[in-house]
Amino acid sequence: MATQQELEQLAGQLRQPNGAAGIDVANMMNENNIGMTHHSIDKLELGNGQRVLELGHGNGGHVGYLLKRPVVSNTQDWRCRS
Repeated sequence: MATQQELEQLAGQLRQPNGAAGIDVANMMNENNIGMTHHSIDKLELGNGQRVLELGHGNGGHVGYLLKRPVVSNTQDWRCRS
Protein backbone atom coordinates (compact mmCIF):
# COMPACT_ATOMS: atom_id res chain seq x y z
CA MET A 1 0.00 0.00 0.00
CA ALA A 2 1.25 3.45 -0.90
CA THR A 3 2.01 5.99 1.78
CA GLN A 4 0.26 9.34 1.92
CA GLN A 5 3.43 11.03 0.63
CA GLU A 6 3.68 8.61 -2.33
CA LEU A 7 0.02 9.21 -3.21
CA GLU A 8 0.56 12.97 -3.08
CA GLN A 9 3.63 12.68 -5.32
CA LEU A 10 1.65 10.56 -7.81
CA ALA A 11 -1.22 13.05 -7.75
CA GLY A 12 1.24 15.85 -8.45
CA GLN A 13 2.66 13.99 -11.46
CA LEU A 14 -0.82 13.22 -12.78
CA ARG A 15 -1.76 16.88 -12.42
CA GLN A 16 1.43 18.34 -13.92
CA PRO A 17 3.99 15.76 -15.04
CA ASN A 18 7.65 16.74 -15.04
CA GLY A 19 11.06 15.14 -15.06
CA ALA A 20 11.85 11.44 -14.99
CA ALA A 21 8.96 10.74 -12.59
CA GLY A 22 6.53 12.37 -15.05
CA ILE A 23 7.81 10.16 -17.86
CA ASP A 24 7.45 7.09 -15.64
CA VAL A 25 3.86 8.00 -14.75
CA ALA A 26 2.98 8.61 -18.41
CA ASN A 27 4.46 5.24 -19.38
CA MET A 28 2.55 3.54 -16.54
CA MET A 29 -0.72 5.14 -17.68
CA ASN A 30 -0.07 4.05 -21.26
CA GLU A 31 0.64 0.46 -20.17
CA ASN A 32 -2.49 0.31 -18.00
CA ASN A 33 -4.81 1.82 -20.62
CA ILE A 34 -3.39 0.47 -23.88
CA GLY A 35 -5.92 -2.37 -24.23
CA MET A 36 -8.85 0.00 -23.90
CA THR A 37 -7.19 2.50 -26.22
CA HIS A 38 -6.53 -0.11 -28.93
CA HIS A 39 -10.11 -1.35 -28.64
CA SER A 40 -11.43 2.19 -29.11
CA ILE A 41 -9.19 2.75 -32.13
CA ASP A 42 -10.32 -0.54 -33.66
CA LYS A 43 -13.97 0.50 -33.30
CA LEU A 44 -13.43 3.66 -35.37
CA GLU A 45 -13.60 1.79 -38.70
CA LEU A 46 -12.04 4.71 -40.53
CA GLY A 47 -12.83 5.11 -44.22
CA ASN A 48 -10.96 6.82 -47.04
CA GLY A 49 -10.65 10.53 -46.52
CA GLN A 50 -11.64 10.42 -42.85
CA ARG A 51 -9.40 12.05 -40.28
CA VAL A 52 -8.76 11.66 -36.58
CA LEU A 53 -8.06 14.53 -34.21
CA GLU A 54 -6.32 13.02 -31.20
CA LEU A 55 -6.91 15.15 -28.11
CA GLY A 56 -6.13 12.55 -25.50
CA HIS A 57 -4.15 12.84 -22.34
CA GLY A 58 -0.93 10.97 -21.71
CA ASN A 59 2.22 10.44 -23.70
CA GLY A 60 0.75 9.56 -27.10
CA GLY A 61 2.13 6.03 -26.86
CA HIS A 62 -0.79 4.75 -28.91
CA VAL A 63 -0.42 7.07 -31.91
CA GLY A 64 1.79 4.62 -33.81
CA TYR A 65 -0.92 1.97 -33.49
CA LEU A 66 -3.51 4.43 -34.79
CA LEU A 67 -1.38 5.37 -37.79
CA LYS A 68 -0.80 1.72 -38.73
CA ARG A 69 -4.52 0.83 -38.83
CA PRO A 70 -5.81 -0.14 -42.26
CA VAL A 71 -8.38 2.18 -43.81
CA VAL A 72 -11.74 0.61 -44.60
CA SER A 73 -12.17 1.43 -48.29
CA ASN A 74 -15.74 0.27 -48.90
CA THR A 75 -17.62 2.25 -46.28
CA GLN A 76 -20.68 4.25 -47.27
CA ASP A 77 -21.24 7.81 -46.23
CA TRP A 78 -23.42 7.58 -43.09
CA ARG A 79 -25.60 10.46 -44.38
CA CYS A 80 -26.69 8.37 -47.38
CA ARG A 81 -28.09 5.45 -45.40
CA SER A 82 -31.86 5.02 -45.44
